[in-house]
Amino acid sequence: MSTVPGADSTKPTLLNPQAYLLIAAIGVAACLPLYLYGLPFLLDLNHHYRTALGLYESIVSGNYYPSWHPSTNGGYGDLSVRFYPPALYYMLCTFKLITRDWFLASLLTVTSLAIAGALGMYLWARSFTSHSYALAASLLFVLAPFHANELYQSGMYGQYAAASVLPFVFAFVERIMRGGGRSNVALLGLSYGVLVLCNVPLAVLGSISVAIYAVIRLVQSFNLSVVYRLAAGAALGVALSCFYWLPVMRELKWKSPSGIDQGAWFDYRNNFLFHSSPSVMSDFLLPLLALATITMAAPSIILLFKKDRRAVAPAVIAVLGFLMSTVVSKPIWDRLPILQETQFPWRWMTLTSACISLLTALGLAEMYSMWRLRLRALSIAFTGLVLFALTFTIFQLMRGAILSDRAEFNQKVEWLKGSKTNQDFLPVWAKGQVCSMNSEIEAPNRAVTVLEWSPERKIFSLEAGQVTDVRLKTYYYPYWLASANATPLVTTPADDGALLVRVPSEKTTIEVKFTEPFSSYIAGSVSVVALLMIVSLLVLSRRSSSRLNATRLPRSL
Repeated sequence: MSTVPGADSTKPTLLNPQAYLLIAAIGVAACLPLYLYGLPFLLDLNHHYRTALGLYESIVSGNYYPSWHPSTNGGYGDLSVRFYPPALYYMLCTFKLITRDWFLASLLTVTSLAIAGALGMYLWARSFTSHSYALAASLLFVLAPFHANELYQSGMYGQYAAASVLPFVFAFVERIMRGGGRSNVALLGLSYGVLVLCNVPLAVLGSISVAIYAVIRLVQSFNLSVVYRLAAGAALGVALSCFYWLPVMRELKWKSPSGIDQGAWFDYRNNFLFHSSPSVMSDFLLPLLALATITMAAPSIILLFKKDRRAVAPAVIAVLGFLMSTVVSKPIWDRLPILQETQFPWRWMTLTSACISLLTALGLAEMYSMWRLRLRALSIAFTGLVLFALTFTIFQLMRGAILSDRAEFNQKVEWLKGSKTNQDFLPVWAKGQVCSMNSEIEAPNRAVTVLEWSPERKIFSLEAGQVTDVRLKTYYYPYWLASANATPLVTTPADDGALLVRVPSEKTTIEVKFTEPFSSYIAGSVSVVALLMIVSLLVLSRRSSSRLNATRLPRSL
């Protein structure tokens, strides 16, 4: 496959300072209303900040990868830090440690994500077109209606983070297809691993899309060594994120099902585009977002008429994403439980938006030549349609967002401490309203003294008395292990899901500790090895490039 003039196929992970500044400016521009008027606090953001609070408390206390969120549900805790991908929360907590302010930390987080999305799209587009049009692709992506909606109207920070990483995955797949070596393999592994650590639904949809993209590109230009490099990059990404997904896969049977007790809104059958839904957003806003996205794609029609082979793979993904968002694809959803777990078919439009941003930029490049032909009117019409879509984002999504100033935002975050979490982040044994407790431990007819009560370790002493079940103010989970003088004790769930420990009759000191299984340490070791391999590949690639430049220098002199 030939490259257009000005395209840079494989080299460009290091850009000149001017390019970085322009990309950063695009990302900041996408977040400018947030700096001027405040941040949104709605829908998913309650969950995100509730989880971030738990992680932050653990980090401050010295536990940098907690197994249990202790402070939600009035002190009973939940599984959110265990089951939700952690990348977004580590970003929030890192900036919170720096700024000591949730509002400022959030601003820096979303700005970093917007800049990352712009950079990823630039790198992907740069393989196809010149610097200027790659910048146009970046701007189109950060202002794409569905992508901007994740930030301004839906509070879907996890999906916004994953969507910002996704262009990197496509970019390094494309670079490997064009002959990219070890550095591109390493960066494919890094970006794919981070994608998994940002948002599971988009990681699932993104994995399917990237695989289809790679197959199409291989059909266009097959090379067995490219297959090996793509497989190596994907394997590195899977291994890098192993510390997260392996425990999740082992323990899904112990977590309440996704969307439970949250109404019909979380049923995939009610979330197809242009189809009746119990949600006002699905019935009104999402169809408008889809129409605006399609409008933005107008210049890509030029690529179709020119039979431009560059456009085939991204165009297939764009069309596939749109179809999978509509009821046309319902038979596929009905047969694939893994898709049903993503809950919202319209998530596919995030993939469509990324591909359309690239295709539109390529179309704009072709439109330049149309100005000197009789097709100038058509070129003006296409430009107007793109501007209409961007105007929709600015005036409907950004200007129409409900934003909170710094004081109000920080207050809302603090109010979440101890609040009730979503049912789908509770253990399956949690049933109904949990009983209130006046103390951390209830021991019928036994005097009890709490010696230590930390998030993952509880120590208390009991006076002599009858054999009984002691109730602890935390939810039961199989990894809570109890012992008395190194003798294991039986743990069971109460009717409401609280942790019960069967204690002996004699006076004793009991320790209850959240104990990770050996498989969790294996998963963590695999991730560390993968990270070391990625770093090693990048260092080796850098050294090889330096030696190659050194051998070429005398010739140029």
